[in-house]
Amino acid sequence: MTRRSRGAATSSTGRPAAACGSPPRYRHVIVDEAQDLSASHWRMLRAMVRKGPNDIFLVGDAHQRIYGSRVVLGHQGIEIRGRASRRLTLNYRTTRQILGSANRLVAGAAFDNLDTGTDTLDGYRSVLTGLAPQFWRAPDRVTEMRAVAALIRERHDGYGTSYSAMAIAVPDQGSAQEFANVLARDPFRIPVAPLGKEGVRSDLDAVRIGTMYRFKGLEFQRVFLTSAGEGQIPHQRIEQHRLANPDRYRHEEQRSRSLVFVAATRARDELVVTWSGRASRFLPPDADATAFRATDLLGPDGPPSGSRSVAAA
Repeated sequence: MTRRSRGAATSSTGRPAAACGSPPRYRHVIVDEAQDLSASHWRMLRAMVRKGPNDIFLVGDAHQRIYGSRVVLGHQGIEIRGRASRRLTLNYRTTRQILGSANRLVAGAAFDNLDTGTDTLDGYRSVLTGLAPQFWRAPDRVTEMRAVAALIRERHDGYGTSYSAMAIAVPDQGSAQEFANVLARDPFRIPVAPLGKEGVRSDLDAVRIGTMYRFKGLEFQRVFLTSAGEGQIPHQRIEQHRLANPDRYRHEEQRSRSLVFVAATRARDELVVTWSGRASRFLPPDADATAFRATDLLGPDGPPSGSRSVAAA
């Protein structure tokens, strides 16, 4: 997905050369994933580059901030206000159906523009069209995992999607291991490969499984966004901060939204969202009532015709 971006010609209000003890070494610096850098990173970059036209060009999107906390770039001597910033709104990675669903995951939350202003996804659009995202509700955790395995095998056996073109996103490492165990056992026997810090570490034809953090910078033909139930996304542990530390509560909830947004937008052709119990409050209000029943995927005849009719991408 092409991220909404910021390009900035900057001027320094500090004295980075004096702070470093030597003149800046560079005339231009290009920064990607700017939303995840800390204040110390920005101070280092400001000290590295000479002041001048287009000295720092940065690309970032606060909706995808999954590390660290907000930094106001103007406080670091980096000016992006006015004509120094341009908003990119055209998406080339995923379909408008998936993009629309992903945008709704972060709806209602306030995001900054990497400075003192606010930002939205208004006007963000895709040039591609495709399948509507699917939502599957399971009565329990085991049924959810088995249903995901059934869908993956159907996509592979019935539609020729390679296992390596599919990925399962989970909220934590424990869930990743649970899914790997279910897929590897009978009756599915689906090969799996973990997503680690280095990304895809195997060229085997195997389904990738990893936490939502590991999906940053990747893309897959089909993504299964799992464990999207209340208490899992966002995790119930943030509730301890609701009254004791409201600012931290808002920060943790917003980061959870960004994580789900990142994982959902890694899907190029198809997004499947699953959960057990009650749907996360990040999902549409009617998700529990309108979702497909995961138990239907586990009948003797396999996935129902409704699943097959939307699976070919």
